[in-house]
Amino acid sequence: MAKVIIVGGGLAGLATAVKLLDAGIAVELIEKRDVLGGKTSSWVDADGDHIESGLHCYFRCYKELLPFFRHVGVYDNIRWKEHTFLIARPGGHHVRLHFPKIPAPLNGMVAFTNNDLFTLSEKLSNLLGLATTWIGTLDYIKTLDNMSFREWRVQHRIAEGVERKLWNAICLSLGFIGAEDMSARPMATIFHYFATVADASQFGTLDGSPNERIFKPIAEWIVRHGGTLRTGVKATAVELEHGGVAGVRLADGSLVRGDAYVLAAPVHSTRQLLPSSLRSIAYFNNLWKLRSVPTINVQLWFDRYVTTVDNFWFTSDACFSVFGDLALTSPLQYDHHGGSMVEMCVAPAAPFWQQSNSEIVEMCRRDLARLWPEVNGARLLKGTATRIPNSLYREEPGADRYRPDQRSPLTNLFLAGDWTAQDYMASMEGAVQSARRAADYVVQFLG
Repeated sequence: MAKVIIVGGGLAGLATAVKLLDAGIAVELIEKRDVLGGKTSSWVDADGDHIESGLHCYFRCYKELLPFFRHVGVYDNIRWKEHTFLIARPGGHHVRLHFPKIPAPLNGMVAFTNNDLFTLSEKLSNLLGLATTWIGTLDYIKTLDNMSFREWRVQHRIAEGVERKLWNAICLSLGFIGAEDMSARPMATIFHYFATVADASQFGTLDGSPNERIFKPIAEWIVRHGGTLRTGVKATAVELEHGGVAGVRLADGSLVRGDAYVLAAPVHSTRQLLPSSLRSIAYFNNLWKLRSVPTINVQLWFDRYVTTVDNFWFTSDACFSVFGDLALTSPLQYDHHGGSMVEMCVAPAAPFWQQSNSEIVEMCRRDLARLWPEVNGARLLKGTATRIPNSLYREEPGADRYRPDQRSPLTNLFLAGDWTAQDYMASMEGAVQSARRAADYVVQFLG
């Protein structure tokens, strides 16, 4: 039986392994950390609390991630929320953008106009601007990568207040960079997806921690179907011979060999694995033109519940752009202290990178109290800040042209990851799309 070596135990690597096993191909997956999941991983700290690398939700428009979850038996661990975007404002005020049960994009038109977040002129400008992405094709949307979302917004005469009150927060939540820095392509892509079917923009959360509710079950599925998983094993280099890969060198000096190889690591890790000689090939040299963005994920445990809302919130009035009480949204692992566990993504993270974790925790607690005054009456039991210096690839204008196809110029080397070429943006959906493309190429190569 042919054997494929996969480097990287994030969602892209795991999905590639599943798809190859379905095709009757043996896989050996190598992950340097002791936990699986990559940028979506979680683990248990010394206090027995579950710590997450980031705040994640699952949209109904995920056309490949959700079927993949069904296939490996974790889909039912998603708790779907009310089809409403909640916007938090200072002083405990909030705005509900509710999507009624009518066809898309009509439900979006209602959500964006039936609220007091925008003025009348802002509402009209927003609808007229978004209409181009609703009727445009994905091929058209890819041409928007040469400008920032702010430039696209100005070009389409969407009022500045719409960006300031909503879309900038969405940019920060999705790509961890603001509207002035993010390419128009990823934002236009989600507008296009959300306009396809009525529930496309509805999202859900896991009922517990990612490690317990996604990655342990996927690992069990892989082992049950004959795959090999090796965690806590670091790959250090890809070694070449005769125009292809000879094997993957590990930190202990051993060489792992297979018939084909899939690098499913983040872009900065992939660059470290590849021989520098490959930079003479444009395909590989382009990897050095993709930049990464840092992230800081903060979790705050309180001695009482500070909200009753089982949903995520967006905001333009804090150092974080999206947050939620996981004791309510994901109670299996997060509701055991008798109070809220509020999680938020600091974005952009770079301006705060030099601050200590305790300073960042207090900054988030203070901003949360401005949005939810109930926080002032609660005692903070514990706060954590998880930093990832190289998280998503930076979806800035012009970067899309450097995203590689999953089939490399080396005959038996393939790439996977949300940073590689696929129709969606850097996300869990993008990771699974890349895995499907990489697995298809491997199957073709192995004949």
